[in-house]
Amino acid sequence: MSRQDRSPIDVAYYYPAPYWAHGESDWVKSLLLFFDRLAILLPGYMYGRHEAADPTLVAPLEERGLLQVLEPDDWVDESMTNELAEIIVELLTNGAFDDLSHDVHFHELSHSRMGYRADVELADFLVDELQARDLAHLSEDGVSGSIPSYARRFSSFLDSSHEREGVGQVL
Repeated sequence: MSRQDRSPIDVAYYYPAPYWAHGESDWVKSLLLFFDRLAILLPGYMYGRHEAADPTLVAPLEERGLLQVLEPDDWVDESMTNELAEIIVELLTNGAFDDLSHDVHFHELSHSRMGYRADVELADFLVDELQARDLAHLSEDGVSGSIPSYARRFSSFLDSSHEREGVGQVL
């Protein structure tokens, strides 16, 4: 049977966190009732943490090919970084974040998800613009930055809205 003759694979993309906590195992398992496999976006420097967080579920899912680990280094390319920059600049220019509370919890977002692996200058520009508006903080770990929780969810939404090879309606 050729690849075109097979039905599409439905993949559940888990976000906004890069992996689930042990207490969420039942919820994650229930996703497999509706989807063919799960996908997580996990920066390379975090590889292994997903299994440490839930070893009883992650290892069997990976062994059976039911968990797909997407790496931002492969996922967030120059094209996606440019699209992200255009959207963020438009939102900043139009004042979309001006009236939002700055008294929120900041979450880490890996440099690779911010486009640093694809275009360092553009990613630096975006981070500088966000920092100027108190929408980003300097990295404490050297591999990520901090952005407000609502902005992290927005970033994860943008990541998930870009169908790439191996995710979404796959044949």
